[in-house]
Amino acid sequence: MAISPGYAEAVLDIFAFVPEVRIRRMFGGAGVFSGEMMFALIIGDELFLKTDRQTRPDFDAEGCTPWVYSRGGVERDMGYCRAPDAIWDEPDEARRWAELAVAAAARRFKPKKRK
Repeated sequence: MAISPGYAEAVLDIFAFVPEVRIRRMFGGAGVFSGEMMFALIIGDELFLKTDRQTRPDFDAEGCTPWVYSRGGVERDMGYCRAPDAIWDEPDEARRWAELAVAAAARRFKPKKRK
């Protein structure tokens, strides 16, 4: 699934405050990173934010659906939920949800060992 250049630019714009924010193509979509830590996922023109046990209730309460990976008839919740629509129009909401996603990603992040 291709990501439109305008969508990628919009994602970078709303997350401009995130340190070292960048997008890297992967998995038929793209990962949104803060440095080496992936905190969001773009599939087509949809944005999904990283969740964990601490943050998932916030996403569920907002009605954000999870991204489920399906392969060989097996579905797996990958720990990302669709971003709330408010992030596109309200900078404070973008910051709030990004901070939740970055915190969830940080709790699971294991830096790669340099050779």
